[in-house]
Amino acid sequence: MKTRQFKPVDIIHLKNFGLSVEETNNLTDTFERLIKNTLSSLISYAEINTGDFFLNDKPIYLIKFERLFNQRDLEQWKASFYNGNKLKLEILGQLKKGGR
Repeated sequence: MKTRQFKPVDIIHLKNFGLSVEETNNLTDTFERLIKNTLSSLISYAEINTGDFFLNDKPIYLIKFERLFNQRDLEQWKASFYNGNKLKLEILGQLKKGGR
């Protein structure tokens, strides 16, 4: 079975709704890790609660992922991060698949 290889995630758009730089960076890293390592190319929408994998001292977010584009060599994802019912961060990113 061939292992999928990804290049780094390109952040196309980031809209911050009042988060600190540190928290924005942490959530951007989370976005990158999830789309590179966890989300399957068969999934087009997912909701993930960070309380399932963040430490207890971190704020909990509901992340709504939506795959906007999927071709053989490119995927594009949008993630909306909610704390409570308030949108705190929106990220649009893409990654190239394969070793090219």
